[in-house]
Amino acid sequence: MPDTESESDAAHKRYEQQEKPSLDRGIAYATYALALSTFLLTIFTGLMWHATYKLAKIGKANADQQAADTRDALAISKSASDAAKEAADAAKQQILIASDELHRSHRPWLTLADQSIHCVFKIVDQKISTTLSCDVINGGSSIAKSYNNFFNLIVAPSDADPRNYITQTELPDVPGFGGLLLPGAKRSISIDLSQNWSHITTSHVNLLISLTLVYIDEFDKKHSTRHVLRFRTESDDPGVSKKAKIVRGSFELFGIGAHAD
Repeated sequence: MPDTESESDAAHKRYEQQEKPSLDRGIAYATYALALSTFLLTIFTGLMWHATYKLAKIGKANADQQAADTRDALAISKSASDAAKEAADAAKQQILIASDELHRSHRPWLTLADQSIHCVFKIVDQKISTTLSCDVINGGSSIAKSYNNFFNLIVAPSDADPRNYITQTELPDVPGFGGLLLPGAKRSISIDLSQNWSHITTSHVNLLISLTLVYIDEFDKKHSTRHVLRFRTESDDPGVSKKAKIVRGSFELFGIGAHAD
């Protein structure tokens, strides 16, 4: 037994002196290595986080810039689109204006010849027959296929402006008579005012006729030229009764042209 104990003590002593320090150093080295690895891993993780943060920041900045660029591009595109629309609208308006000018310069234009306007008064069976005669002239550059006239005798207030009586009412269809009226040609017309004149007396000092010529061009489009004529009595005798019938005088052309269509 003593020999066995002494061998065991010797082995333990040898372990304590030779093997344990070596194991302790290995454990210490391993601990140091683990601590170093943990430290390096911590640093690497920190670097990775920083890099990820920077990438995220750069990505956000790029996304913001891209969004701003997209907004700018859309704004520029809208501005270009608006400018193109305005240009198209302006071009369309110019085309309409040019077309209207072309149409106006290549259409018939019927008017009354001022110097040809006169009234003819006749007394038949104590009744006054009144006829307005005048010449119609085609001052346009194309033919009028047919024409007609529509008139209205107006007893206006003495201070009324005759130009206010150039009518803009809807006109009926033109009957197919009158024949062709070539550019520069003229044709005489007569308008019977007898029925409308029957109640007219010298007390009516501002007599007007609103007269519209309606005609058709070679493309069957309807046109009209509106006139207003004012009556001038030739009797200035103060002794004439205010209820006397008018048997002398003439109409003068007061307004024309501005109300043509």
